[in-house]
Amino acid sequence: MATFCRSCKIKGCAEDKGIGFCFQCADYPCKILSDFKNDHRPHHSIVLYNLALIKGNGLNKWLKEQEIRWSCPGCGEKYSWYDESCLNCNSALKNCLDDEKELED
Repeated sequence: MATFCRSCKIKGCAEDKGIGFCFQCADYPCKILSDFKNDHRPHHSIVLYNLALIKGNGLNKWLKEQEIRWSCPGCGEKYSWYDESCLNCNSALKNCLDDEKELED
């Protein structure tokens, strides 16, 4: 786990409140979460969308969808938020910048 994830304000808040997901909180969406969503990192901008999917469809379904979502359609290799092409087969990839644009539309 990345160092910054260990000291995450969102994670700490949820743990302090004894909840697994922010949407379970009476203060949802709070300032901490809104600031995170709007911090100009595209992979953060989708947080409320993902929480809505988890709430509506359940964590297991969301995890299965993410497994497919973040696998290269050409070869199945896993990739990360900002990759534009697969390091394994060079296929074009849909990245978090594309996700952010879709949410804006």
